[in-house]
Amino acid sequence: MKRTWTLVGAVLVALLWATQVVWGAGQKPLIVKLKASGYDRTILFVPILKDASQPFHIRYRATEETAWKERTFTPDEATGWAKEMFELEVSQAGNYLIEFRSEELTGLRTPRLSNYIPHITIVSWGDVVWGEDVTYDFGGKLNILPDAGVPNLSKVKRLWRFANEEFNSTNLLGWDVSNVEVISFRGAKAFNQNLGVWKLTKCKNIDLANTGLSKENYSAALVAWAAQTDIATGVELTATGLIYT
Repeated sequence: MKRTWTLVGAVLVALLWATQVVWGAGQKPLIVKLKASGYDRTILFVPILKDASQPFHIRYRATEETAWKERTFTPDEATGWAKEMFELEVSQAGNYLIEFRSEELTGLRTPRLSNYIPHITIVSWGDVVWGEDVTYDFGGKLNILPDAGVPNLSKVKRLWRFANEEFNSTNLLGWDVSNVEVISFRGAKAFNQNLGVWKLTKCKNIDLANTGLSKENYSAALVAWAAQTDIATGVELTATGLIYT
């Protein structure tokens, strides 16, 4: 009997270890909150994968539940005109937490559909190393929780209109954009933060057109950037629509 329990215990430990390999591996997952609505109760997302020819894994749960469910997607499940969108069918409408393995991603986008306006909340940026181009990635309604941490943007070259009209999160003040060359908040009407803390070491263009920047935050950013000794030369600043008296 003792040997039986030893064997069973060893099997349980092996199973637990296998689960930790999938969701541990020393890397924190990207965690987002997405909403399932409508009669089909489907969540849509576009993962930017390191290897699009390989399966990828997620865990998900309704925010009021405690049990995680796991799901593996294969490349042939991709839908949409570009074959890059994936659909997660769930049992009920509502908000869902979704975990993506950081080692499988270089980014995440919401679908660009005329009849679909996604609401996405970044719960934790995890350890994803984002790719060179973060363009229109969160075209719906983006929210970032204050304790979400900061994204790894060390390889990003373009942060181009990644936010929406209602975006005004202070989370981005902690971002390291020192390697980013093009930055655009164009049309983010609610955005009103002092970006002077950003190091524009390699920046070539920053677009603040038609944002909600106050005179105080705009002026403070200009003063702070002017004081940076390692700021890139010839930075082009666009501020169309910012009118102060």
